[in-house]
Amino acid sequence: MADPFEAIHELLRSDEPAEALMRVYDSEADRIRPPYDADLNHAWIVVADICFNQDLFACAKTAYERSLSERPNDIDALLGYAGACTELRHFEAAQRALGRALDEAPHDDRVLYNLANVLFDVERYEDAISFYESVIAAGSVLASQAKDNLRLAALHLRTD
Repeated sequence: MADPFEAIHELLRSDEPAEALMRVYDSEADRIRPPYDADLNHAWIVVADICFNQDLFACAKTAYERSLSERPNDIDALLGYAGACTELRHFEAAQRALGRALDEAPHDDRVLYNLANVLFDVERYEDAISFYESVIAAGSVLASQAKDNLRLAALHLRTD
């Protein structure tokens, strides 16, 4: 049996998020439609990502929460949830989610980079620098961005 999510991902690649959302999510019943309900974690991440990409951050946050209720340690859902929280300026919730992600994947450059960014946002520049340095040392694809942000954090330390 083919993976039903293949068609959804194809719609998303074709820039048809409304159609993808309609197929996966029943807004009147506030539930995931069959056959996508066989993997609720994946389905809620799809819904959350669509909301996030449309700058509907409260919607995204709620959908990521629903994904995490299915699989509490899902790194992608934790990262998405933290991103939505950051956009909503719910920095403590973002830090908690990224702390959980760090416990699950202590060497994941995406977790380290996003945690550094949240620490930067709450003006914990020394802590942010430490995480940026870890991303750079790992030779991550995020190293260039981490170097730029590290420089900004260092500037803040010198001017504060």
